[in-house]
Amino acid sequence: MAHRLQAMREDDNMLIDSPSMRGLEVIRSINEGNYKVEIITKDELKTYRMKQIRYITDPDLARYITDQLDDNDGNLDMTDPIIVFIDREGNKVIIGGNHTRAGILSSKKATSAKVINLGNLYDEGWTDAEVRMLGVLLNPKPKKRRNPSSNDDFVKTLVNNFETDGILIEDPHNLIFLMQAGCSSRECTAIITKAKDAVDKINVGKMLGGVWKKWDPRSIESQETIDAFSDSKSITWMMTSKLFDWRKIMDKVFANMGSNRKNLRILIHHPTPDAESKWINDVKPMHTKLLDTFLVPAGYTYELIELATIISETESVI
Repeated sequence: MAHRLQAMREDDNMLIDSPSMRGLEVIRSINEGNYKVEIITKDELKTYRMKQIRYITDPDLARYITDQLDDNDGNLDMTDPIIVFIDREGNKVIIGGNHTRAGILSSKKATSAKVINLGNLYDEGWTDAEVRMLGVLLNPKPKKRRNPSSNDDFVKTLVNNFETDGILIEDPHNLIFLMQAGCSSRECTAIITKAKDAVDKINVGKMLGGVWKKWDPRSIESQETIDAFSDSKSITWMMTSKLFDWRKIMDKVFANMGSNRKNLRILIHHPTPDAESKWINDVKPMHTKLLDTFLVPAGYTYELIELATIISETESVI
């Protein structure tokens, strides 16, 4: 395969005849500034159709563009022009920049978009294959590839810095660091919140002589715990206090209508100390009132059993 690729690179006639060459020429011309960049309104952008070239879209990329626009009062400097052409029916179709379009339309601050109009490519003799290849070539794989740091990498860095250097999670220097690393305001908030939860777990664990217990409802341990609490007259399942939902309870009731199981036994696990605190002060009182008002008069009983939150360090590594 390598020899074949090298031969193709050296065969000028094969390169010239390739249906992808037209697309490369257009991209080269765009990069040289030979196409006019127009500014259109957000409302006009909504009327443009999209030509779906790729199988998978990236909602995180669109969200990142939205964040950057909102962080910079809708300034378009950080966005590339959206590339459009005129199809056979005279419609303006986006062939490059669908994520930019999505990011702009979701932005609260952006009011306009940059556009390059290639005109009616079909009138110029373009084939469907050439148009399709242009769409892909507008988003090529980079020759130098890197795997950027994930949000979890940033969380781990902040937590480790707290443990080794005593840098508090809320320290302004952490925010500066995250912004320097390319994180948006929304991402900074999410990372700092997650890092703070992680440190809270560490602190509470140390104070109580152990580590915070992480329950995974899909694990064998969780299933064995559910089995241990189950009996023939109860509907038993596990739920996180952070996402405790009345509708999930009703789903269980409706799914077991007609059975003799009239006791709801809900095993509650707390993902963070903050979630446990909110459960005690807000969530549990509210849902207890709902259960007493609607389910108890219907002949049901219920149990809210809180699972262990702190385990010994020895148990955590078994």
